[in-house]
Amino acid sequence: MTFRAKPVVKRDHRPAWETQDRRNFYLNLGFGLIVLLAVLILAIAGGLSWYNAHLASVGSVDGESITKDEFADRYRIESWRLDEAEARTRTSVIAGRLTESQGTSLQSNIAQQREQLATTTLERLIDTKYQAKLASHEGVTVTPEDIDARLAF
Repeated sequence: MTFRAKPVVKRDHRPAWETQDRRNFYLNLGFGLIVLLAVLILAIAGGLSWYNAHLASVGSVDGESITKDEFADRYRIESWRLDEAEARTRTSVIAGRLTESQGTSLQSNIAQQREQLATTTLERLIDTKYQAKLASHEGVTVTPEDIDARLAF
């Protein structure tokens, strides 16, 4: 009788496509795709958030939209105008060009305008858009030199 040695390595009875390496590859591939999808969703959410904060329409004038950035820029200009008027009023009262009651009256007027600043800003933006459109229809143009000459005064 012959003696037969048993194999030292125990063989798996799994097919080749079910090996541990292949399973790890598929797990890593799936995890990578999920991470990529999460980053893509985050980028889309960030883009939409930025769009809504800057480029979303506040209103529309004759088919031309007014963005939130245009509104914010104009709002800062209007707020600066009111701050400047307030400072001039205080300076005029201190210098004696206005009486105390006149100064108080002007200050209360400025405070009322400040309460309606958002509405005033939107109305002025609408007016500006209409004036620009009417000027182009009438053939009125303004060059940078015209603007510089006007600012020089």
